[in-house]
Amino acid sequence: VFEEGRGLSFYDGISVTHQTDQTFSFQVEPCLGTLRATVQDASRAPVPKHPIRVYAPKGDLDVKDTGADGMAVFDSIACGDLGFALVQRPGWVFEEGRGLSFYDGISVTHQTDQTFSFSVKRCSGEIGIRVEDEAAAAVSGAVLELYSADRTWDQDISGSDGRSTFTEACGMEVGVKIVPPSGYTVPQGRGLSFYDGLRPDLDGTVELVFRLKAS
Repeated sequence: VFEEGRGLSFYDGISVTHQTDQTFSFQVEPCLGTLRATVQDASRAPVPKHPIRVYAPKGDLDVKDTGADGMAVFDSIACGDLGFALVQRPGWVFEEGRGLSFYDGISVTHQTDQTFSFSVKRCSGEIGIRVEDEAAAAVSGAVLELYSADRTWDQDISGSDGRSTFTEACGMEVGVKIVPPSGYTVPQGRGLSFYDGLRPDLDGTVELVFRLKAS
């Protein structure tokens, strides 16, 4: 952006004569604005660590998680027509639609600061896990990760009974993968080192078994 006016956005009355060499300067600065998104639950309490996506017609610009105050701040966003959207995460669901799961046609101009609000609801879905060796004895100390396609959402460690539980495996397809404790290995592959495509909130409680080999 730039200031309008003679000597700022234009020069006129320039006299060009034979073999003259003249230089004129203009000053511009990036056109930037700020967008903020707040995420609240049904009781209007802030929801931290909920991802928010800001996008332009050509694609996504950035994704950030809300902070402890339930707000994600996108400062220094280039001016233009932009949009905001909730990103799915386990443990929460939301209604789809304009003004519910997304806002579009947001005009960002120089130094504007705009805030948009989203509401989400708690959901529940249970995945029970047992980690055992080839003799079906419980294995403790294995790291279990609840994940989706792009990130790990939660972690737990198998207890002395070899068991672990995730109770917020809902709202989207998730998977579980294992990191064996010292002294054990696991064959790689679906149903061996990981399970994916899980929706216990729709299909009922899921029970998984990981079988490790002593190394």
